[in-house]
Amino acid sequence: MPHGFRSLLNEELTLSQEALTKNEQKFRLIADFSCDWEYWQGIDEAYLYVSPSCTSITGYSPEEFYQNNKLLKKIIHPDDLTKWETHRHGVTKKGELEPVQFRLITKSGDVRWIDHVCRHVHDENGMDLGIRGSNRDVTKLEFLKKEIKILQGFLPICASCKKIRDDKGYWRQIEEYIRDHSEAEFSHGICPDCIKKLYPELDLYKD
Repeated sequence: MPHGFRSLLNEELTLSQEALTKNEQKFRLIADFSCDWEYWQGIDEAYLYVSPSCTSITGYSPEEFYQNNKLLKKIIHPDDLTKWETHRHGVTKKGELEPVQFRLITKSGDVRWIDHVCRHVHDENGMDLGIRGSNRDVTKLEFLKKEIKILQGFLPICASCKKIRDDKGYWRQIEEYIRDHSEAEFSHGICPDCIKKLYPELDLYKD
């Protein structure tokens, strides 16, 4: 092989290796610094990649997942295990995967709510390379949902006494109904119009 051609070939190989290294570094940074817990399991279910954020979510390190490919299943809440084992993702109108929600138990014993999505990944020839998964901690959101009660839909209300008919057909005072369906509490007073109507002899709002 001529010396000049060999040098050119070596130079091209060096450039290709540098480009490959830069691409690898770029995608590693994206995955390693994700707030979500990202992972890739091979076809033998062994973890090929686990992002560091798994520790802040579960208390377990990436190394512990590498050493035990059953660890995720082990820490899923017992009541959600069947959901995990049989889960299938639907697809939204935008073509995005719909997450499956389940609870897991952290290393310290806390319960975390997780939004999970996963899909099979393939190489350029269509060969199965395993599963790419993403877990997002939505515990705070779930607590907020439980704390907030929202009134929705139409409320049948009496045009005269203003009582509301509940879903069982009973007519209830409006403040009682709202208190049971929200976090609102009531304090009672009398507005200026009612003061004039009920107590015309008083002039409490006179400057």
